[in-house]
Amino acid sequence: MRYLRKYLQQVGLVSTLLIGGVLGGLMAPLTSEAAPTVTLKVDNGAPVSILSTTNTSSTCTAAELTLGFTQCYAINTTLNVLGVPPTGTTLPVRSYLVRNAPGATARLRVADNPGQDKLSLIGVQFVPAPGTGQTVANWGNVSPTFANTNETHVLTIAVSNTFDTSVGVPGDYVWAIRAGGEFRAGPTATGACAGNGTALGNCNPIGNSVTYPGTGTFNSTQGSTSILSTAAGSTVNTRTLSLTVAGPAVPIVSFDGLTNPTLGQVNPAYPTFLCDDNGTTAGGVCKPTITQTMTVTLKGPDSFVLVNGHDAFGANCTATLTATQQKQITFLTKLVNFLMWWESLHHSTRLEAFIALIEQYLATVNSNATGAGYEHIAGGCSGAKLVNLDVATAATADQVAFAASGASPVVPAPQGTITINKSVCPGEFCSELAPVQFAFSIRNTSDNSLVTETNVTTNGAGLGSAVVSVPDGIYNVVESPQLGWNLTQAFCGGGNTNGVTISAGGTVTCSFRNSPATGNDLGIRLTWGAAPTDLDSHLNIPNGNHVYFDNQGSLVVSPFADLDLDDVSSFGPENITVVKRMKGTYQYFVHNWSDRNNTEITNPMTNSPAKVELIRNGITTTYNPPTTPSEGTNRYWHVFNVIVDDDTCAVSIVPVNQWLASPPSPIIRSEILCP
Repeated sequence: MRYLRKYLQQVGLVSTLLIGGVLGGLMAPLTSEAAPTVTLKVDNGAPVSILSTTNTSSTCTAAELTLGFTQCYAINTTLNVLGVPPTGTTLPVRSYLVRNAPGATARLRVADNPGQDKLSLIGVQFVPAPGTGQTVANWGNVSPTFANTNETHVLTIAVSNTFDTSVGVPGDYVWAIRAGGEFRAGPTATGACAGNGTALGNCNPIGNSVTYPGTGTFNSTQGSTSILSTAAGSTVNTRTLSLTVAGPAVPIVSFDGLTNPTLGQVNPAYPTFLCDDNGTTAGGVCKPTITQTMTVTLKGPDSFVLVNGHDAFGANCTATLTATQQKQITFLTKLVNFLMWWESLHHSTRLEAFIALIEQYLATVNSNATGAGYEHIAGGCSGAKLVNLDVATAATADQVAFAASGASPVVPAPQGTITINKSVCPGEFCSELAPVQFAFSIRNTSDNSLVTETNVTTNGAGLGSAVVSVPDGIYNVVESPQLGWNLTQAFCGGGNTNGVTISAGGTVTCSFRNSPATGNDLGIRLTWGAAPTDLDSHLNIPNGNHVYFDNQGSLVVSPFADLDLDDVSSFGPENITVVKRMKGTYQYFVHNWSDRNNTEITNPMTNSPAKVELIRNGITTTYNPPTTPSEGTNRYWHVFNVIVDDDTCAVSIVPVNQWLASPPSPIIRSEILCP
């Protein structure tokens, strides 16, 4: 890396300052009014913030400012994050070190500009830490053996930011996500396989995998949605970004979101979203919240490096290139010339293909995006130029880093696919139905951890579909409860929607049918942020039943109320749906599970992003944790009661909004259902 920098400076491609920004962290940190969050979770452990607690400055370097970043944060590269083995396994407790990637500085960078936003986590490496009685040199050679063939661990890296420092104008925004990095065999921050893999004969990262979904909240009516293309006829940007390493059997393999489209969205047809805080383009502003949750599976004591690679780029479709970005194009052109010279000496087929792709990207930078997905935007989406430029810049920086490390390009394993078909048509044929969006999650059957999410929007015929790509494995396909609709039929490949086996290169079709609800439905949605890390949704039922993570209820038999999932890997939502009313009093409350064992509340709900939404008859009422009186040491938030009248079955919502030291005492009576 040092040689590449010095050479580029000598040939005058760009100033030392810019090279430092592009190669030593073309990746830089970020900031906004509401601070971003970056967490690492090891296996089933609690998410831990990896932002530096000693260097809390959000100031960007001159090089980062040149690249358009406005706030930049240091990463705590002294952390040792402890994991918790998945339930039901015999895996030992393992932990991972957070370190600077070789030749780089770990940074989280944000660009919060009018009409253009960026989010980038770069230059960070996650390295297995020695266990008790072990050292890095002998890890894997003592009991219990830690070899690529018999131990698998999962890292969850979550980044979230609300772009509200520089408020954007409302309208159509184009978004793309990409990732670039390396898998390194062996627990070492500098090389690969040092003292471990060679002796065991497993000095390669084959079997490791990465999945990289992204979600965004762009307007009040849409809610959190997957950053995937939903345009009719789209054939790209429709599947979750993911890959599993099938080869080559070498110490270091690299991936990036340009030469390997499974890890990067590609133009044309970047997804577009209406960004407006009041759900329309009249009088609102654009303040999107972007959340990216990368899941990395490591087989054995391997390390994972994010080179320039936890990226999200967005721009208003009316945005145009600035003078600084025109200079960036000039720089990229010169850098491509350098890579061509490098390729002429080293004769890399992979680099030659990459150069051709970069040249294609540069050609599209100067033309508006049109075609599928952009038909509703007059003149196309010029903001796609800015996204193209950011994608090309990040991918080019990846290639320089890969050349310095000697990494070989990954050979991805064939992925399996899950096709989700949705129908809301009450008969054999429908037309002119209003579109409805349904949310789905794909979760590992073993521990219910999130793999990916997608949305399905029905058309006028009441039909819709989506395709997601996943590594081979066993999954649960879960539809989130949708107020106003009852799930009447669900199956995958003729069987259950849980425990669906996906083989490499195989495909399974899942079908879900919904019918309009009867008007008795009640929906409760709980969401939260990075702190507290884990909140739980609870509903006391009039008949004495208690719906929560250990008793999730049922929609087809008593208590006719259901919790869709216990979310321990992200920030919700957890949804409780009631489809048949029972006479009596329902009590809804939230438990701060993450602080259950602490004498003092270390991560209070007060002034956190936690909120509860009650949805009834198409109307959503939002409840936030009370600020007065203070939370104190109370871990329970009693939000509201729902009272169903004995005589008329009329429903009354009674806000409570109180802190409690223990769960509210249920008000129990015999079960009497409303008609």
